[in-house]
Amino acid sequence: MAIHLITGAGSGIGAALAQRLAARGDDLLLIARNEERADQLRNTFGGAEIVVADLASPQLEATLLEHRAPERLDSVIHAAGVVALNPVANLPTTEFLDTLLVNLVSPIALTRWALPALRAARGSVVFVNSTAGLNANPNWASYAAS
Repeated sequence: MAIHLITGAGSGIGAALAQRLAARGDDLLLIARNEERADQLRNTFGGAEIVVADLASPQLEATLLEHRAPERLDSVIHAAGVVALNPVANLPTTEFLDTLLVNLVSPIALTRWALPALRAARGSVVFVNSTAGLNANPNWASYAAS
């Protein structure tokens, strides 16, 4: 049986992927940003293991170190993301930094945490992404950069 670590399983593409993988009998390790979201994920994906770790927190790596990674992971699926729409002239630095933290820095930290388990299973890392990185539209600067 395969095991998949998924961010963003509470909604959108992440939720759809988690539902499909669970339906075929795979095991899930889901990242929840807080206890409320963790409870929602437990109710939706009863057999899933849930790790509460906020991708928007600069303390993410320390939080992950409190949890033991599985022995093997067949995939890490980065489906969580945030977008702050604003013209560059009006984009607060904090919004830009928050977007980079959630969409870029935290996936790197999470992948590093999971790397031994991925290597053990010869697993894959999947980033659910957007074409905004290739062709940014007005007001999408921070998202496209991330």
